[in-house]
Amino acid sequence: MSNIRPVYTRELRSYLLTPIAYLVGLIFLLVSGVFFLMIVLEYSRYSFEIIRAGSRLHGEGLTVAENILRPTLSIMSFLALFMLPMLTMKSFSEEKKSGTIEMLFTYPLTDVDIVMGKFLASATVYLVILGLTLFYQAQMALFKPPPLREIFAGYLGLAMLGGFFLSVGVFVSSLTENQIVAGAWTFGTNILFWLCGWVAGDAQSIPGRVLRYLSVFEHFENFTAGVVDSRDVVYFASLTALFLFLTLRTLESRRWRS
Repeated sequence: MSNIRPVYTRELRSYLLTPIAYLVGLIFLLVSGVFFLMIVLEYSRYSFEIIRAGSRLHGEGLTVAENILRPTLSIMSFLALFMLPMLTMKSFSEEKKSGTIEMLFTYPLTDVDIVMGKFLASATVYLVILGLTLFYQAQMALFKPPPLREIFAGYLGLAMLGGFFLSVGVFVSSLTENQIVAGAWTFGTNILFWLCGWVAGDAQSIPGRVLRYLSVFEHFENFTAGVVDSRDVVYFASLTALFLFLTLRTLESRRWRS
């Protein structure tokens, strides 16, 4: 762990000294905030309609968790799909283009130290941005007591979803020295995992069931419903570990070539 810290600190400092983290955070907070406001206004409008209509309309199912929190979490997950490749596209690409990756290999660091330091630095930036969005959830107390269980489950899901997207980005960045290419391929890979469940549809064949299992959307939906299922946790943890492992193998092959 002590060897991870220098890489982690170096990466975190690079995020703070360049505009990319601030740009990602600004866009993420601005867009999610606008959508949150729209969702709250729609919830308020429908609530007032129910009050005016009295017994003619029923407010059953009109809950903060279902009508405000869940769509907000879905919007933030979709934003993560677009924004997180911007955080990771420079992880190794910049090092390879500038030639500093060869210098990094001369330090008394293992490949695990390098990969985990870079991954944890990007994860820290993402978690800080995610933490700032809790302000939106605090506003729900203006309507009703906030659904704490659903908030915990939803944000756990967002954290694990983000960890997976970031691990994909770190891996893709280790394959190329072009940051734009790294960002584009990361987004493409992430969206494939997002859409594969829709491609499978309701097919009950083995390929259909495999595609639904691989779908990020299918597993994340349980978290937005306030359900923390061990199968979903294992899914995200396993895929994150897989892509970090692939990154290690990429670095190992580069060491041998060097």
